[in-house]
Amino acid sequence: MLPSYLRSGPNGTEEGDFLALDLGGTNFRVLLVRLDGKDAKMEGRIFRLPEHIIKGTGTGVIHCFGFSSNNYQLYTF
Repeated sequence: MLPSYLRSGPNGTEEGDFLALDLGGTNFRVLLVRLDGKDAKMEGRIFRLPEHIIKGTGTGVIHCFGFSSNNYQLYTF
């Protein structure tokens, strides 16, 4: 696990929308976390990366992120 440089933990009053992106070996995961000061709501999608993206260039991966993130946003909102 990577070190975290947080000076304090959450106190439960946090608000806002937060987007988490995770690139694994074969999947790209997108998680939207909505905090309203009391509750946390999460919505997520998993996109399987095509073989040509996995074995391709970094540019192809970046293009896949843009498409997947945009696709997720249209799907969610």
